[in-house]
Parts: sequence; structure tokens; C-alpha cells
Amino acid sequence: MRCKKGLTLVELIVSVALLSLLALIIAPRVQAPLSEAMLDSTAQQIAHDLRRTQQLAITNGESYRFEIHAANRVYNVRPQNPKKFYVYRKNQSADY
Repeated sequence: MRCKKGLTLVELIVSVALLSLLALIIAPRVQAPLSEAMLDSTAQQIAHDLRRTQQLAITNGESYRFEIHAANRVYNVRPQNPKKFYVYRKNQSADY
């Protein structure tokens, strides 16, 4: 009796096809929680920066602006006085 070592080409193709099919089924289920986690993380970061802006205003005794530039996915925190430069700039580069 001959001892069989390894796989035939047909067995290999079938196993790769099954793995590909499983990956197609599982991928959307994994992507949704990741997008949701990124969105939650970004929302928490923006809330933190808003609180930071309030704290800067209280500490320095002057008004600050929190400017959102949605098209560029950037927001600025800077003093109300236009002669001063911005204090903080955050780039939100996550794609959702």
C-alpha cells in the first residue's frame, strides 16, 4: 500500500476556495465593529478637545474658538483675538 504525503492540486484549490468564501462572509461582520470603535474614539477625542478649549478659556481669562473644517477633516482651537495664532490643530484622518 502506498503512503500518501501532501495534497493534490484539486484538494488545494477546494480548500483555498472555501477559505476565501469564509473570509467574504466574515469580513463585513468584523468591519462594522472596527468602524464603530473608530467613530467612538474620534468622538471622545473631540469631546476631550472641547473640554480642553473650555479649560484654556478659564485659565487664560479669554475667549477661544473651536473651529471645525469638515471638508479637510481638521479642527482648530485658537484664541478669539485674531492677532494671536492658533493653539491646537487636530487632523482627523480616519476613513469611515
